[in-house]
Amino acid sequence: MQLKKIIFLIIGFVLFHGCAEEKKDKSISAAYKEQIKNELDSIYKADQKYRAMLQDTSDRYGWDSPQMKNLWENQKKLDSVNLIKVLQIINNINTYPGDSIVGYPTRKAAFFVLQHSPDSIQDQYLPMIIKAGKTGQLDENLAAMYHDRYLLHRDLPQIYGSQYLIITIKDSVTGKEKKVHELYPIKDTAKVDSLRRSAGMIPLDEYKRLSKIKD
Repeated sequence: MQLKKIIFLIIGFVLFHGCAEEKKDKSISAAYKEQIKNELDSIYKADQKYRAMLQDTSDRYGWDSPQMKNLWENQKKLDSVNLIKVLQIINNINTYPGDSIVGYPTRKAAFFVLQHSPDSIQDQYLPMIIKAGKTGQLDENLAAMYHDRYLLHRDLPQIYGSQYLIITIKDSVTGKEKKVHELYPIKDTAKVDSLRRSAGMIPLDEYKRLSKIKD
């Protein structure tokens, strides 16, 4: 009898919390969801405003040029403002502003802001991002990228092979220095393609080719 009572209590606990989660989502009015969506759409545009110019500016003036430094400074200012807004949204709804709240593609917006945030913030919200990926609130490949970047910033090997470093090498023919992409160390190379597939990511070799990552 005691065992049956314990099982009954566990089932009741699970059902109660499942209903609580559903109620919490339903308690967000349609008008507020629309407000959050509009704000996150605006935040995403600001997040990409100067980043969209980086490659072209780097090609024209060089990675260490004053023009690049100016872009980064402007983007950092926007990132700080965006982070405050996203954290306020998360605090208000007590969950990730994902698919059931703002739909696709707006569900990506908070991810990009958190991914560009200081290490202490990335650390705090890692469990929330992973859960959002597993429950369909966020693209699972983006949650995997977030996890890899979290590990990179802590000098730990990545899991999915999404992160690479930009390093400077000397051209063996011309003797000139150039920037190349180098894959950040992976924890288990034998399993990486299986893990990537489960997260909806393309095979590692194809990713390296598209990202121009050197072997």
